[in-house]
Amino acid sequence: MKPRVLISLVLLALGWSGVAASAAETVYECKASHKSPNGFVGPRTIFFVDDKKGTVRVLDGIIQRYNGGPMQVEVKERSETSYRLSWTVVDLQTTEGKYDLNYTAILRPKVRKYQVNVVGINYRRRPRAEGNCTIVQ
Repeated sequence: MKPRVLISLVLLALGWSGVAASAAETVYECKASHKSPNGFVGPRTIFFVDDKKGTVRVLDGIIQRYNGGPMQVEVKERSETSYRLSWTVVDLQTTEGKYDLNYTAILRPKVRKYQVNVVGINYRRRPRAEGNCTIVQ
């Protein structure tokens, strides 16, 4: 099976139809092994990394719901071993009101690990997750 077809099938299985990776992107499917109980970080996050352009897109359940598909993220720092990323989900509706949530993430492709932190919601413990990633081929 062709790699891009498999990626589309994985995204479809996750309920994210209409999402496609470009031929230049490496797709990392990341699953949280440790996750804070207060939400705002899903059990799965997908990163679409284009090393040549130095760009990254991200997709999770919240982004799919509020953005309709992957969103371009700001690459704050890039090194040989990691990407430091940030993005904002605007007007996220909760039972307590609307929030603008600022996400920061560190993606370490060589060791296939990631972590995500969320700022913008008034919880004692910030929502966060970390876990392992696999390359979807």
